[in-house]
Amino acid sequence: MSTLTMGDVRELLGDLDDLDVARIISTGASIEELREATAEVEIEDEMGEPALPPSSGQVTRLRGLIEEILEPDMYPEEERQ
Repeated sequence: MSTLTMGDVRELLGDLDDLDVARIISTGASIEELREATAEVEIEDEMGEPALPPSSGQVTRLRGLIEEILEPDMYPEEERQ
């Protein structure tokens, strides 16, 4: 598995601020896990429900973090970390 870089994160998720990129990298996830989590979030956004169960706890954590970053209005400030 490959270690995530800032370029990997931005390639998959767009122009995020450095803090959000660092939060994703600090999870220790691989590029493969980030790809899976990103695809699942996109499918869920299109279909309104998860397409498949996540393959690992890491993917589940990444999905939550991606949703928090991309849809901040859904997460009150006190719940973010």
